[in-house]
Amino acid sequence: MGPLNRLSLRNKFLVIPLIGALTLLLPVTGVWFSMQWLEREMVRLEQQDLRRAERLMVLNARFNGHHARLMQWFRAVEGRVPGEEMVAGERNRLVSEIAWIARQLTEELEGADGVLAGLWQTGALPELLVAYRAEVLAVLERLPADREGAGRHLLEAEGLYHQVAPYFMALMDALRADTAATIRGIGERAGHHRFFFMSAFLLAFLAMVFLAILLSGLLSRDLRAAIGAMRRLARNEREVRLPPLDSSPEVNALVDGLEAFRASLEELDSRALELQALNRELKQEIRDRRLLEKELRLTSCVFEHSREGIMITDVDGHILRVNRAFTRITGWKQEEVVGKTPRLLRSDRHDEEFYRAMWQSLLEEGAWQGEIWNRRRNGEVYPEWRNISAVVDAKGRTTHYISVFADISEKKRSVEHIERLVYHDPLTGLPNRTRLIESLGKVLKEAQAADRKVALLFLDLDRFQLTNDTHGHSFGDRLLQEVADRLSQEVGVHHLLARTGGDEFALVLDTVDSVEEVRLLAGRLLRRISQPMELDGHAVYITASMGISLFPDHGGHAPVLLKNADVAMYRAKERGGDTWQFYEREMHEDVSRRLELETGLRRALEQGELLLHYQPLVDLEREEIVGVEALVRWQHPRFGMVPPDRFIPIAEETGLIASIGKWVTRTACAQLGAWLAAGIRLQRISINLSGREFQESEVVERLTRIAWEEGIPPSHVELEITETFLMAQPEQSIEVLEALKTHGFRLAMDDFGTAYSSLSYLKRFPLDRLKIDRS
Repeated sequence: MGPLNRLSLRNKFLVIPLIGALTLLLPVTGVWFSMQWLEREMVRLEQQDLRRAERLMVLNARFNGHHARLMQWFRAVEGRVPGEEMVAGERNRLVSEIAWIARQLTEELEGADGVLAGLWQTGALPELLVAYRAEVLAVLERLPADREGAGRHLLEAEGLYHQVAPYFMALMDALRADTAATIRGIGERAGHHRFFFMSAFLLAFLAMVFLAILLSGLLSRDLRAAIGAMRRLARNEREVRLPPLDSSPEVNALVDGLEAFRASLEELDSRALELQALNRELKQEIRDRRLLEKELRLTSCVFEHSREGIMITDVDGHILRVNRAFTRITGWKQEEVVGKTPRLLRSDRHDEEFYRAMWQSLLEEGAWQGEIWNRRRNGEVYPEWRNISAVVDAKGRTTHYISVFADISEKKRSVEHIERLVYHDPLTGLPNRTRLIESLGKVLKEAQAADRKVALLFLDLDRFQLTNDTHGHSFGDRLLQEVADRLSQEVGVHHLLARTGGDEFALVLDTVDSVEEVRLLAGRLLRRISQPMELDGHAVYITASMGISLFPDHGGHAPVLLKNADVAMYRAKERGGDTWQFYEREMHEDVSRRLELETGLRRALEQGELLLHYQPLVDLEREEIVGVEALVRWQHPRFGMVPPDRFIPIAEETGLIASIGKWVTRTACAQLGAWLAAGIRLQRISINLSGREFQESEVVERLTRIAWEEGIPPSHVELEITETFLMAQPEQSIEVLEALKTHGFRLAMDDFGTAYSSLSYLKRFPLDRLKIDRS
């Protein structure tokens, strides 16, 4: 078997098919002839019997459908009278179809043989079809005129239909019997052929198996040796050696390949160690890169979605990239600024020294932050808070600059608004007391360092409370605004003018060359204020009292100067107002006494310190007392009897005048009632009515109620109202006076001649008496 074993694998695999082909040639030829005969028989069977069976089933279905349509049409005609055209059309269709079925069936079965031919020739199917066709024609001819006769023929046709149907089934059974006989004949012939062919195939198969076993045994022996060597190599047994085999060239080449493979494995082992080390380094680099990419994505997200504007420049200051917030804040798009420098944002509010300090901080410390004013694309200048940081590489060299900034316009506006609320008076817009004290403190420090004088002028409007009560708070607010405007126009912007509260104003002169200069300015301010004002159609006359203190003569600190100026202002008021007064040290005692009077007046009503003096009213012609005037006095526990010109102004300023007036009215009415009850005949009692009382909405009802409660008619009460108050609001005054007059009160105008009464109004006022002022 040596020569056979030394054949190549290709030749060994060719020998087996060649021998098998020669062995199988004879039975294959027989199989071919047998298959040709079977094919012819099957074609005949398909063309003759199977197709005939298909056509018989079609005819049976057409016959059944024809009978069903006949029954359906009869039922349809039975319920209505069809037209002639409809009857003729349906008759023709049914007659034509039954004739076609009979003709096709005859043509199909006349050429048949076997059982099918005998059944057709000896059976009664043709006669039944003829009879069925005759009954159908009878039905169709009698409809729709003779429905009853048509029904009898339809019953006959129905019976014939049920006789014809079994014949169709018998024909199908006969056809199946003929087909089965044909198939059995073919099967017997095929069995003989199959036995012959199987014997031939078996002999050829056994020959090929023997040859395959022989060759595979020779081949598998050599291959097992090679596979064993490969398995040992797979177990890292690199010392495996295969001796030369007396086998096919392919097996010998496989052995040589295994030896080369073993040598390659030894080389690969060394390379694998190197690759493992490289693989570990690569995995670490991949992890580092992924971490870096994640950080870059996060940084990019923060960069684009940050609410602060971000600008990145190179070391020369050229813009490389900006974020969305940069565009939103500045109005510049990225493509418009890339390659340019931040100079396009300059507002020109900062000098070159500012930018030199910025760059010095960046170069020395690597960062700068602070407030800077820049310009938007539309030219608007705005403030921003900016942080600039230098980016350095591994060698410490600066590569980029990152600038992060936020628009603080709204924040600065809020701060300015809050500062204005804190340091300015909302009514007049002037600085308030807080700003005055802070600014005055700074001015005094500067003046002390420069050895110069400072003057503080403290101004308070005279009888402003009366005006406010007479015309209302809105009118008083407009009056204060007008005074503030006049003072501002007079002093200009070089001096600090403030409203310290209520009707008080303060003026700081930071540089005083002489006291005479202060006197002249004070006189000019008072004259400006006293000029007539036109407010809401009313001519208003107002004056002011001013106190003046000097630095350093009257104090070295702001609170001391303010207090001393206030003291001097009260002295000016005591002098009748509409004047100014420099501070003097002896004024403190008077101010302290006034404060004590103000405090004591608040408790005077509760502790019964107020009392009334009654001044007789004499009729000179009859030389008899006709009434009295109630005059309030204050019996102070320390100062004794305090005259009204000392405490009435205080009461008007503090608002206590209304309470005092109510007490005076009730007490005076009660006294008059007591006198009348005692038989003392007096015509009237005169009571002073303050402006605050006169302005009350229920003044008429209250006065009337008090008079009757104390047992006197209102006609015995005379109310005195000052000319100044009545002329402040003449129309409203007339309305109230007429209401009082209607209730019976007597009315008098007090201090006549101190205001500017119009003769027309005097005629309209329902007055009983004018009291001319003694001045």
